[in-house]
Amino acid sequence: MFGNGKETPKKSPGPMPSAPSGGVNTIDEHTSIKGNIQAGGDIRIDGKLDGDLVCKAKLIIGERGSITGDVDCQNAMIEGTFSGTIIVRDLLTLKDTARVKGNVRASKMAVGSGCLIDGQCTITGDKDPAAGFAKSSNGSMNGTAEHEKHKSNGAAVKA
Repeated sequence: MFGNGKETPKKSPGPMPSAPSGGVNTIDEHTSIKGNIQAGGDIRIDGKLDGDLVCKAKLIIGERGSITGDVDCQNAMIEGTFSGTIIVRDLLTLKDTARVKGNVRASKMAVGSGCLIDGQCTITGDKDPAAGFAKSSNGSMNGTAEHEKHKSNGAAVKA
């Protein structure tokens, strides 16, 4: 626009980075799903899922969201309700409003001061949190390793 009248071509910034394994999926609070889901990227559940979820990236269960079933994911942040078995291969974050019932296995876990945990909880550190778990004949994940039973009143748990 200004200058010597010759336009200098703008350099392209190149391709935009994308989610590691796919896009971002959202299940809104007015949606209920019965069945299993496989997500290649991040997924946020603000509605209700009654079924199993395999997520190659991050799972977020919003404050009004709930999952009843088994979950296997890379990272997870729970603000709402979860019931079942969850395997988190990296970091599980339980916010103050989280309500978790069942088996929890994660490499690392951060626990908010108001969350509730009722079930078995195992933090594995550098070990694969899925080790010691097998699918039963009905398809649900069952622990074959010994677990510690914890109820949290909000104490922070670090691996």
